[in-house]
Amino acid sequence: MFKNKHIIVAMMVAPLLAIAAYFATDMLVGEKPHKVEPGSNYQLLGQPNCRYESGKCVMGNGNFKVTITGKYTPDGLLLMNLQSNFPLDHASMIVVSDPTDTTAPVAMTLQKEPTQWGIQFNIIKSPEQQLRIVLGAQGAVYFGETITPFIDYVPSFNKDFRKP
Repeated sequence: MFKNKHIIVAMMVAPLLAIAAYFATDMLVGEKPHKVEPGSNYQLLGQPNCRYESGKCVMGNGNFKVTITGKYTPDGLLLMNLQSNFPLDHASMIVVSDPTDTTAPVAMTLQKEPTQWGIQFNIIKSPEQQLRIVLGAQGAVYFGETITPFIDYVPSFNKDFRKP
């Protein structure tokens, strides 16, 4: 069946050409990373763990990443913590029940280091909650929005896999 040399060579070269085309296309039309410019605004995108009961939400843009965790207390408070990989100038957050709500974010309090921030809300838990954050770092403003099912950690196999 494979006695024709042209078919054999084509079968060996085609995968190599496909891989080369993949990288060449990325080089030609892919977005080039650039430095953060003071005064610019950058959107933070939520990773998939923000959509599920994972216990934490990671949002980022390039090398800038923040990890958000939260928990409900028995007395009805929502405690939110934010951990950043870069020192922040300021951090604000709001949890709204209505997606059309235009309430301004509330300033978070600085914890031990400029990479750790916290806040507490007195809100009622609802399935339509959205989290909105505004962060300042290196003179730039980072903003993002995500849903909040990540606050409730649901373990698999009745075992908590989070690191202490």
